[in-house]
Amino acid sequence: MPRLGYCCLPGITIGASYTPGSIALLASRLPTRTAHTALATGRRYGGIDALTAGLVDKIASEAEVLTKAVERARTLTTTRGHTLGEIEKQLYAAPLALLRRPAAGISDQKILQEN
Repeated sequence: MPRLGYCCLPGITIGASYTPGSIALLASRLPTRTAHTALATGRRYGGIDALTAGLVDKIASEAEVLTKAVERARTLTTTRGHTLGEIEKQLYAAPLALLRRPAAGISDQKILQEN
């Protein structure tokens, strides 16, 4: 039987919230409805649904994952490095600033209190 993968943000289901920087980065990268649904419900998106929702760029069968990943990596070799870093620093300046702040309230997380 083939293994099926999924993508989810399980914080809501395990009692762990996200830092303001994490939420800002997700909000800047995902369609608004997808970010809200993923964060507020913990929905598990299968491959096709994750692709449709904008959570992933590509999907592949288990047998094709390595081949497809290597092919994708080869197409990106000329777009990596310092220049991309500078572009992304500007593109995501606000979320990055929030990500650099220390996380507050970690000890208040429900998941940590139960363990």
